[in-house]
Amino acid sequence: QGPKPGMVSLLIAVRDDLPRLQRCIEGLFEHTRYPEFEILLLDNGSSDAATMAFLQGLDAMADPRLRVFRYMAQAPIAQLHNLLAREARGQVLGFMHFDCVPLDADWLDLLTGELQRLGVAAVAPRLLDGQGKLHGGGLILGIDGGYAPAFAGLAHDDAGPMGRAHVAQSFSALSGGMLLVRRDCFEQLEGFDATCGVGAEVDFCLRLQKAGSRVLWTPYVSMMCEGVAGKQD
Repeated sequence: QGPKPGMVSLLIAVRDDLPRLQRCIEGLFEHTRYPEFEILLLDNGSSDAATMAFLQGLDAMADPRLRVFRYMAQAPIAQLHNLLAREARGQVLGFMHFDCVPLDADWLDLLTGELQRLGVAAVAPRLLDGQGKLHGGGLILGIDGGYAPAFAGLAHDDAGPMGRAHVAQSFSALSGGMLLVRRDCFEQLEGFDATCGVGAEVDFCLRLQKAGSRVLWTPYVSMMCEGVAGKQD
């Protein structure tokens, strides 16, 4: 059994796109029952006046659960997440895209619970698009020389081949959008390798497994994620 999760730090890099950002933040506060969490936002060069005003307003609230940072030089998400991880207080780090929204209030309770499994260092939920179809989560490596999401395109209520789309399971790697990681494991590997670009999370998961840890995907937690934020890399 892993260490008790305690504080969870949700780390989100942002750049403009106020409607999605606002929906994400409101969704986290309205649909998170887990008692110990903080949200760290890193503005990576937003130029939209409304977005900047929104972030300034969040900062001015002085809510201890919410902190806003700024890094003006354009940088890949992996680098921004590494910077946020240094500022986090949590024993668990949640690397999240700003276009993700939780669907159920117990989402963080369930994900941190999965980190209690023996040897599990990282866990990701089922990611659904606006039509309720799967488009992210566990990754299958080697497809077209790269990787692709397992069960992509399945409806949320479709159990898939042999019912596997409705079973928590280990994968070689997990997709971005929402990735929960034990902080001690993250720091042992010195974080993401930002030179890997959009493949940084895949590289990180492979390094976790090489170090003897497991990465887990669970269909018992669903989040809506449009996949827009990852394309800003």
